[in-house]
Order: sequence, then structure tokens, then C-alpha cells
Amino acid sequence: MQADLPENQSEASPSQAADRPAPAEAGAGRRVARWLTILLAAFILAAVATAGYLVVMARANGSGASLPLAKVPGLPGQSGAPTTPPRQQWIVVCAQGRPVKVYLGPSTSTKVVARVPASYAYNVPSVMLVQGEPKVIAGQTWYHALLPIPPIYSQGWVLGSSVRMYVVYTMIKVDLSARTLSVIEDQKVIDQFPVAIGRSATPTPTGTFFVAQKVNAINPNTIYGPYALGLSAFAPALASLFPPDGQVAIHGWRDPSVIGQAASHGCIRMKLADMAWVIMHVSTGSPVVIQR
Repeated sequence: MQADLPENQSEASPSQAADRPAPAEAGAGRRVARWLTILLAAFILAAVATAGYLVVMARANGSGASLPLAKVPGLPGQSGAPTTPPRQQWIVVCAQGRPVKVYLGPSTSTKVVARVPASYAYNVPSVMLVQGEPKVIAGQTWYHALLPIPPIYSQGWVLGSSVRMYVVYTMIKVDLSARTLSVIEDQKVIDQFPVAIGRSATPTPTGTFFVAQKVNAINPNTIYGPYALGLSAFAPALASLFPPDGQVAIHGWRDPSVIGQAASHGCIRMKLADMAWVIMHVSTGSPVVIQR
């Protein structure tokens, strides 16, 4: 058995020696292998370049990428999938348990034009809808905001350290001519409802406002139903119904026969089921655009 399996054989067998190429033959073989490797690499590079060209042309023609983009190391933010566009959003600032000073300009050296109470109504924190981008001046952040207090369209500059900031992603659009209320997200109408609007003697105010409060009624069995959205809009005709300032609201109405009519004192009336849907899908601070 040991003769059949030598462990330290010093010479190759005749058959092994016959399989070894001569030195000249070995050199030629290595040269052929080298050229084959070069040709294969060139073919691969040409294929990659062609694929990249097809991707670029497909995108330039607006037809979408027909081939996936490769991830290139060292290019931050690149991915194989198309970039998702950012969601449409609005900045809202909220009082933090104390009144908020509102300045004429983005500086504490300017006039204080208003003081927003910590809670304007319904014992919930006051919120303000920010207009445009925040400004950073001398290391301090400032927000230009619409206020939840009268007079109508009141606005000013709020120091960032005096409020808490968050974002919302939905808005409401009320078309007084069509008498409809639309809930919009990412510039798309996600639902639309018929509404009643103010009478000619007590019209619903137009402009850009926001949801100042989301309200659950203490008694849900009134004509208004269980839910309402208090707005940053005010109407003198409503002062006796919603003292002291006549705050305009979007609220339910138990009599559906008025929906689609000009029948209110300035508020927006909705069917109870529609109002329940809206209050579940719209956040406090969301913009409300009322137009004719």
C-alpha cells in the first residue's frame, strides 16, 4: 500500500512529464491568455458604457429608465430608484404655556404688535401658521406667522425660542361659488364635500386662514353635532353666537337640507358624517383657503 501512495516522490512519473509544456510553448500560452483577458475586459467596459448611454437617453426622452442606474461609490445621495419628491408641508408654531409676543419685524428691537395668549379658545394651546421660510438672524430663528386672534389677517414675527414648531401636510380649500370643501394633500384633492356658506347679509370671509382649534362638543346632540374646526377668521355677525369675537368655524349641521345653500351667519356647515371625516384627516394649524 505504501508503494502505491508515495508521500515524498522526488521525480515525476513519465505521464506527468509528458503533460508539461516545453518552455517556448508555455510562454506562448501565457501571451494568448493575457490577450484574451484584455479583450474580455474591453468587451465588459463597452457593454457598461452602452448601458449607461441607454439609461441617459431614455431619461432624456422622458420615457423613464429602461435599465437600472448603477450605484457609484463616493456620490452621496445616489440610489438606484428615482428620488421621491418631498411632501408638500406647512410650518406651524405653538405656544408653550405662556403668551407669545409678536413683533413688527424679525427683531426684538421692533414694535410688539400683538400678544397671542397661551390658549385663545377652548382651553387648547394657541397655534400660528407660518408664512414663507423661517429666518435666522444673529443666531435666532424667526417665523412670520398668521395669528389666531382678531383682527382678520393679523400677522407678525415670532421668536423661535418662544414657541414649539411642527409641520402639517393637509389643507382645506372652500369654494364659495361651488359651495364645496376640498381636503388637499400633496396638491391633490383627497376628498370633497358639499357645504352651506354664509348668507348675503352675513357672508363667509374670504382669504387665507388656518385651523386654530379642533373641537369636540361637550354636548354632541346640539344642531352643530359633535365636531368643529375653529378658524383664524372672524366675522362681526357671529359675535353674538360665538363671543367675544365672532370666530368663524367649520362645523356639522344636523339639518342636511341646508347643505349647498347660502344659509349661515358666516360659518361653513357640513353634514355630520362629512364633518367627522374632515376632523380625522386635517391637523390643527392646517391652512384654510376660502375663495369665491
